[in-house]
Amino acid sequence: MVESKVTGTANRYGYIVGDSRGDGGESDRPGTVKNCYTDKTVIRSNNVGNITNCETRTAEAFASGEVTYLLNSSTSEGELAWYQTIGTNSHTMFTGKTVYYQYGNYTNTLHTHEWSYSKDEDTITATCVSDGCTLENGNGGSIQIIAPTNLSYDGKEKSATLNGSIVDVETPEIVYEGDRTKAGTVKASITVGEYTVYYKASARNHEDATGSFIVTVDKATVTEPTIASKPYNASAQKADISETELYTVLKNDGGTAKGSYDVVLKLKDTKNYKWATTDSAEVTLQFVISATEDIWTATPTISS
Repeated sequence: MVESKVTGTANRYGYIVGDSRGDGGESDRPGTVKNCYTDKTVIRSNNVGNITNCETRTAEAFASGEVTYLLNSSTSEGELAWYQTIGTNSHTMFTGKTVYYQYGNYTNTLHTHEWSYSKDEDTITATCVSDGCTLENGNGGSIQIIAPTNLSYDGKEKSATLNGSIVDVETPEIVYEGDRTKAGTVKASITVGEYTVYYKASARNHEDATGSFIVTVDKATVTEPTIASKPYNASAQKADISETELYTVLKNDGGTAKGSYDVVLKLKDTKNYKWATTDSAEVTLQFVISATEDIWTATPTISS
């Protein structure tokens, strides 16, 4: 942007780009102004001239380096047309320092974070200890490792999740110890950083930090089946119960007389399953042969 006015003919003048017509007056073909920024109102005198993609910005946006960065197509790499020494130049220039955009701010110097990590149970937090950091209180963010919500055994692999992120730090890999498809204890952990292939949370002169927690996968509960009773019929009877994929039938002898008889079931996979009423692998249920009401098999004849 040029601070002095750009003048054309007669009384026409411009602020950033001035007269957009030739000296032939109204009959001269109007010029085109496009892809520009201004802190003033965009004016087209007598609706002559083509102005496209011209945006207004505040004086603060010009002074901050924002407009310079935008004019360079939002990049700081390669051959640039616009420069600005932030704090010295109030607007973009053809000479000066390169403008960078980093962590929500425009700057002439890229900041390199030096992280100090701290751990609080299942969360790792990064704080920049390098001078000149533009992050509020040097807070680089945090990553939390979260246990899966369903920890009951169902034969499927259990996976933890991550919440949050740390500036300029690659998302860490969750490392597991133990079989996540079986009941038992599984340890899930993360390490954060950028200096080793293990994403170790390390910074110069600071201790490493590792976030971890214990995931306990509960045994799946097997509800004991209901054993239907049978009425007494003077014959040997036993419960109607068969082996399933979860348990075997150890005992189902039944009997003839009225009364209760033991039915013993045993779980096949005691590592991943348990009965609802006992922690034992075996459960004893009752099969009942119930008394029946006496009935006449033939209508009696009563004689006097």
